[in-house]
Amino acid sequence: MSNSQQLASALQSVNGGADNLILIKLRRGTYAPPAGSGGFSMSFNMNINGRIVEISGGWTGDGSSCTDKNLGAGGTWILGDTGGGALKLDLPVGSSNSTVSVSDLTFTAPNGGSSACLRGNVNSTNRLVIERTHFERCVAPSGNTGSIVLINSGGEIIVRNTVVRGGVGSLTGGVYVTSDGGLTRLNHVSITANRARQGLNPGGLFVNTMGPAQVHLTNSLVYGNTGLNGYNDIDSTGSGYFAVGYVHFGVLNGNAIQSNNRIGDPGLVAPGNPGLRADSSLINKALGNVSGGPGTFDVDGRPRVQDNLADIGAYEGAYTGDEIFRDILP
Repeated sequence: MSNSQQLASALQSVNGGADNLILIKLRRGTYAPPAGSGGFSMSFNMNINGRIVEISGGWTGDGSSCTDKNLGAGGTWILGDTGGGALKLDLPVGSSNSTVSVSDLTFTAPNGGSSACLRGNVNSTNRLVIERTHFERCVAPSGNTGSIVLINSGGEIIVRNTVVRGGVGSLTGGVYVTSDGGLTRLNHVSITANRARQGLNPGGLFVNTMGPAQVHLTNSLVYGNTGLNGYNDIDSTGSGYFAVGYVHFGVLNGNAIQSNNRIGDPGLVAPGNPGLRADSSLINKALGNVSGGPGTFDVDGRPRVQDNLADIGAYEGAYTGDEIFRDILP
């Protein structure tokens, strides 16, 4: 599909349709939600199990066809509504063993109102996979989270090969994970230059776990974010399980099980740009057999492992000058 109305209609067909396999292919370009809609949204029909929905960008082809695929987040943009977010995904408890995947997209909402750029709500045995995505300047002037909200109540969520930068929210400008069950994995994510507006809150990543919930942050960069009173990069609350391993961060608050983490200068191209310099200490330092998988390609579509080991963060290999960073910093 090639325009915003087609995307809105396709997502609506998921809401009320009965097909078990739905492929939503977006041609390279910009997609803005209908004015006043609060963003694009999708929810499963609660009476159908085992559904697969794939929402992917980077497609080209003759005419309006989608026959050729360009891997990587650049080139296909989903905008937030004025006063709202960009995309809401709901996998309800009545629909089980279903999977939604979102890939090869860039999200931005400079005036997201009270909503994050992307909100994913996963229940029961459902699964949400987000990979090869950029979240750029997602600002929620009256909301808790700028970029990504993940709500997990017994399912599985995987976010990998993703950049989150330039977001602003009350709790965090970056990623907020709240879970009372299920498994959430953040692998090879780069979270930087985000800001929390209020309280003792982190600019980068806020994790709230309860009961049997498990959240794992692995092979990732959470660095250069801004909070208040030193709560800059990562914070966690709750009684659940939160593990941080093979992660480069500046400041971590709250309770977390830590292993093989790194601090200091990560060797980024520039403040707010999570691309790695050729001399970066994060190159070839990732955990090899990471649970949930490293993904086959990095955020720009390059092969994930170029040497014997993968790199920490969303990028594999030294930064080559991707124009997606131009004029983005808030």
